[in-house]
Amino acid sequence: VKNEVMTGVRNVDWIRVYVPKGSELLSAEGFGAPDEKYFNEKPDVSWVESEFLEKENRALTDENSMTKVYEENNKTVFANWLMVDPAQTAVVVITYRLAFNFLDQAPKTDWLSKFNSFLNPDQKNLIPYSLLVQKQPGAKPSEFSSILLLPTDWLVFWRYPESIRGENGWDISDKLNSDKFWSILIEKNN
Repeated sequence: VKNEVMTGVRNVDWIRVYVPKGSELLSAEGFGAPDEKYFNEKPDVSWVESEFLEKENRALTDENSMTKVYEENNKTVFANWLMVDPAQTAVVVITYRLAFNFLDQAPKTDWLSKFNSFLNPDQKNLIPYSLLVQKQPGAKPSEFSSILLLPTDWLVFWRYPESIRGENGWDISDKLNSDKFWSILIEKNN
């Protein structure tokens, strides 16, 4: 509607993506910062020096994408600006390497695992992998996709939900209208 506040105005957001702690940013595409002229007005010093911004203020910056990388709440954070013009969409692609290889997990040695192995000696050695994506409260539903490619000598034994596509891993494409959870159990193909 014409002449309404915020109609026809570019949407400018500071986006933070939380991933497992220690993850390494490989690339980030689709981000863009507002022009420097919009940052002339400086906020109150108490706001800039807030404990809530302490980690972000000390973040490392990826030179290629200008994405800030830091740790918060036991996660690694990738943060950057995103601008979307009216009636347009934006796609952000973040590629990162986990700090661990879930295929190299050592067998569990706790008493319950040992007892289970004793009771079920023929049980397969299955490795779990899951992904939890949390929708930001108040945000409109958005499209989400994730691709997991396993080495050819690993097979998916079980998947949740059963509708997950992908022969050797998963290929998820879903509407993020609530928190979503996907999980698989994989086994080594002998």
